[in-house]
Amino acid sequence: MRKQILFIATLAIIGLSAAGKTAFITNSSNNSVSVIDVANNIVIATIPVGSCPARVSVGPDGNKVYLANFYDSSISIINTVSNSKSNIIPKLK
Repeated sequence: MRKQILFIATLAIIGLSAAGKTAFITNSSNNSVSVIDVANNIVIATIPVGSCPARVSVGPDGNKVYLANFYDSSISIINTVSNSKSNIIPKLK
């Protein structure tokens, strides 16, 4: 039996990969991003990021995803090849 993903949210911030095969969905309540295989409707990774991810932007080459974290005013960078957080840019002082 194939698992279906059901999204119930008042606000979902979604970024799509250049090929449209992967979606990156912010989980602001637990400070993470879910990586979704769009064709199969499955979560393939959940990546911890900064506090309250609020915006998603996929880089032009599709190899990085940038997330603006609302509460700590940082930017998390995700490597889309390994589906892991590669860096965090802290708040400027």
